[in-house]
Amino acid sequence: MGILDLRGPEFLVLYLFLLLVATVAAVVMRERLRGSGNGADVRPQLQPVQAAYLAGGRNHAVDAVVASLVRRNLVAVSPASGTLSVTNPAPPDLDELERHVHEVISKVATIGSVRRVAAARVEALRPKLEQLGLLLSDADAWKPRIVPALTVGAVLALGVAKLAVGISRGRPVGFLTIFLAITAAEVVWLVRRPPQRSELGDRALWALRRRNAALQQTASVMPDRVAPADLALAVALFGATAVSSGPLAPLGRALAPPVRPKRSSSRSSGNSGYSCSSCSSGCGGGCGGGCGGCGA
Repeated sequence: MGILDLRGPEFLVLYLFLLLVATVAAVVMRERLRGSGNGADVRPQLQPVQAAYLAGGRNHAVDAVVASLVRRNLVAVSPASGTLSVTNPAPPDLDELERHVHEVISKVATIGSVRRVAAARVEALRPKLEQLGLLLSDADAWKPRIVPALTVGAVLALGVAKLAVGISRGRPVGFLTIFLAITAAEVVWLVRRPPQRSELGDRALWALRRRNAALQQTASVMPDRVAPADLALAVALFGATAVSSGPLAPLGRALAPPVRPKRSSSRSSGNSGYSCSSCSSGCGGGCGGGCGGCGA
């Protein structure tokens, strides 16, 4: 008797077992196929904005630049609305990306708009990170995306074959259909969400976050003692949580992800309302040691 001739409950048990094995194998392959890099220490080569891109992508890189501009007193954040405004003209020592973001803020006020307008310029950071082996290029990203998906897809194909047999024989296939939908969703996720960082990139971020752990506290409590580059580094390493309290709390609120309303109901009154859950972004990675920032 073949696999497709198994009774429904027996096949479901086998299918779930195969799906579990395939999922574990997919996770392992996804990690292994990201590449380990050459093992070189790339931290001294990174600027704070590059570390931010590595940790959270282009939006996070823009956040790091905004933090530097706020520390330079070139940009202010409204405590009430969280909007950004230019307070002083750009000095000659600003680098190209900082100057561009400063100009963008002079035209748009919200952090979301600044991120969108500056996205193309910030995307120029990616090739360098790919060259260092920290981010996966398009040529390298297909393996950790497709190979694990094919592994889970093989189990999906077996389930679809059994579904066809069950339908042809007039058997109930409700539970199998549910399991197939879950498996298909997993395949789609594996294909559409490829890993961005290499294994070397993850190791670099972990090491940099550990070395700069004290910077988060310093940036939050005594930002006036932190240089602009170091504040950008703190945001690059720890996200909005690095400035979520203290004098720069308005900046932390502006950079944090928007709060989504959560619907809730009251059993006693029968009325429904909304409650909000707060969230904050935390991104890892850094470059250099302590408050020294990172040199090129």
